[in-house]
Amino acid sequence: MRKLFLPAIIFFTLWFLSSCFSDDRKDALYRSMTLSGENKKELQKVLDHYKAPKDRVKLQAAKYLISNMKGHSYWEFGDTYKKAFEKARKTRKHLKETQVNGTWSQIGRGVNAVFRKAIDSIEKSIGFKASPKKIFDVQMLTADFLIENIEVAFAAHSKKPHQYRESFDEFLKYVLPYRVIDEPIEKHKRKELFEKYKWALDSLKIHPMDTVVSQIYNSLELYGGVWGKKYKYPGVPSLSEMEATRFGDCGYITAYFINVLRSVGIPSGTDYCTRWGVNGVQGVHTWAFYINGKKKEAVNVGMPDFKKTNALYVHAGIPKVFRKNFDKSFKKDVTKEYRKAYDFEIENLWGRANLLPENVFLGVFNQNGTWDKVIQSSAVDENRIRFKQIGSNLLYVVFSEDFFQRKLLNYPFELTKNGRLRFLNKNNQTLDAAFLTRKYPPFTVRNEKRKIQRIQSINTCVLQGSTFEAPTEFQDLFTIANFYSTLKQTFRISNSKPFSNYRLKGPKGEIVNLAEFHLLDKNSNEIKQWKSIELMAAEKQTSPKNVIDHKSLTSRDLKDMFLTYSFDTPICISGFTIQAQNDGNHINKGDLYELFYWDKDWISLGEKHAKDTVLTYYEIPKNTLYWLQNNSRGKEEFVFTFDNKGNQVWTGVSDYEFVNLDSILLAQNQ
Repeated sequence: MRKLFLPAIIFFTLWFLSSCFSDDRKDALYRSMTLSGENKKELQKVLDHYKAPKDRVKLQAAKYLISNMKGHSYWEFGDTYKKAFEKARKTRKHLKETQVNGTWSQIGRGVNAVFRKAIDSIEKSIGFKASPKKIFDVQMLTADFLIENIEVAFAAHSKKPHQYRESFDEFLKYVLPYRVIDEPIEKHKRKELFEKYKWALDSLKIHPMDTVVSQIYNSLELYGGVWGKKYKYPGVPSLSEMEATRFGDCGYITAYFINVLRSVGIPSGTDYCTRWGVNGVQGVHTWAFYINGKKKEAVNVGMPDFKKTNALYVHAGIPKVFRKNFDKSFKKDVTKEYRKAYDFEIENLWGRANLLPENVFLGVFNQNGTWDKVIQSSAVDENRIRFKQIGSNLLYVVFSEDFFQRKLLNYPFELTKNGRLRFLNKNNQTLDAAFLTRKYPPFTVRNEKRKIQRIQSINTCVLQGSTFEAPTEFQDLFTIANFYSTLKQTFRISNSKPFSNYRLKGPKGEIVNLAEFHLLDKNSNEIKQWKSIELMAAEKQTSPKNVIDHKSLTSRDLKDMFLTYSFDTPICISGFTIQAQNDGNHINKGDLYELFYWDKDWISLGEKHAKDTVLTYYEIPKNTLYWLQNNSRGKEEFVFTFDNKGNQVWTGVSDYEFVNLDSILLAQNQ
C-alpha cells in the first residue's frame, strides 16, 4: 500500500506547489466577488468550505473557478421550446428503433426536420421568437453547485490510472470547469454524466486512452452539422437538450462531447479556426481535443465514427488555429501544432499611407468575389507588413480597412508548402489554352474527401437481370468499375437476352450515394415505361423518386441497395445511365459561364455557353488568380490558378486528390 500511496502524496504536493495564487488571480477573484452582488455569500461559502489545510488543493480549484466565472453567462428561454426538444427526442428514438440499418445522415436529417418544424410551430403559436433572459454565473451559481462540481472532478481524477493523470494546470483548464461554452447551467448534470460514463474509468485500466475515448464518442451518436440549414433553436442548447437532438452547430456538439469527457476526468478542450482557406466557407469551426500524456489529440465531433484528425488537419486548409479554455481572456495561437506555419513579411506595394497593425489584415477569398479577414498583422514597419504563424499551401491577400473600405496592398499570393511567397501578378505572357472542368474545388481535405468517396461508391455496383420464370434468380450483366466522375455516365452492355426484371445491386454492407439511374433501350433512348420500380435499402422499401427524377442534385444514401425495374413483357436493353451524388459544380452543358482574372480588380474574359463538359478559354493572361462564375445557376465558386498546361489548380486541394487519406488516418489511429 505504501508504494501506491506515496506517489499520490508527491503528485498532489506538486499540484499545490505549481499553483501559487498570483497577484493577477487574486485581483480576478476580487473582481468576481465584487460582481457577484447578493450572490457573494454563496461564493464565499465555497471558499470557506475548503479552508481546512487538507483541502488546500481544492481551495485552489475553487478560486480558479470563481476567478474566471465573471466572463460566463447564458440565455434562459424557460420552457418555451421544451416541446420541440421532446419531439426531437421521440423522433430520434423512433428512427433508431425502426431504421436499425438507417444511415447516420438519414437519422440526423429526420430528427432535424421534425425539430425545425416544431420550432416554427411554437413561434407561430406565440406570434414571435421568444425573448430570453440573460443570467450571469457569478450572480446565480450556488455553493452546492460549485462544491458538487469540484468534488466530482477530483473524484474522477483520483480514479484514473496514474499514467493518465494530468498536471494541475491542465486539470484546472480542461477537467474542472463546469461548462465549455455558454450552455445553460443544470443542477447535478456533471454528477449524472459521471455516473453514466464512469465505466470509462474501469475501461482505462485495461485499454489505451484512445480506445476509451473512441468508446465514449461512438456511444454518444452525435450528428454533425444541420445539412445546409442554420440551427433552428435561437439559443445555446443545454446538455439535456443536446441529449434530445444529438445534433447542432459544431460548437454545441463539441461542447457536449467535452463535458462528457471531463465528467470522467479526461482532460479536453476546444480548438477552432475563424475561417477555412480553401472553399470560401465563412464562419468559425470548432473541434475537440483531449490530452493523452504529452499529446493533444484532435477530434472533429459529429462524424459517424471516431477518428483522430491531427493528421487530417495537416492538409485541411486552415489559415489559423486558436485554443480557448475556461478563462475567457485566454486565446492561444496553436496553428503550428496542426500544420506547417510560417512567419513572413509583405511589401506595401501600392503605398497606402498611415497604416496601423490593427487596420491591416490577412484575407482569403469568399464566394462574393471579395476577401474575408483571417487575422490582423503583427507589425507594420515602414513599407513592410508582418504576419506570424500562418498556415501554408493556401492563397491569401493583404488589405487595409478604413471606414469599412478594403484596399489591397499587394497582389494575391500563395504561401507555399515551404513558406515561400509566390505572387500572382499578371505578366505580359499568355496561356495558350485554359481548360476548365469545375468552378469549385472537387473536395475538401477536412471532410476526408467525402465528395470523392460518394463518386467511388458507385464502383462495384452490379446490373442484373431475371426472367418471369425465375424472378428471384438474377444474373450479373455488368459490374461498374473505374467510376470517377460527378457527371452522368453511360455504360453499354453486350448481352442481348431479354429480361422482365432489371436491378442495380449495391455492394453488401456498403452505402451507395446515388443521384440518377435510368435504363436505355436498344436505340440508346431512356426507357420511360415500366410496370413498377422498387427501391430497397437496408432490407426496407423506400421511395425511388430522388434517383429517377432527372434532377442531378437530388440523391439518396442507400445501404445494401436494390433498385429493381419490372416490365410486363421481357425487353432487351443496350445499357444504362448513372450519376453519383454530386455538388453540381462541374461544367454543365448549356449553362452560361464567365471567367475572371485578377489585376487590382476582377476583369472579365467574357461569357461562354458550355457546349461540352470542359470549358476552354484561349490566349488568357498568365500567372494570376482566376474565378469562374456560372451565370445560369449555383452559388459555390472559388479561386484557382492554372498550371503550364492549362489545367486548373486548386491550391491546398489539387495536390491531395490522389492521396489515400484513409491510410493517413489509419496510421495515426493505430
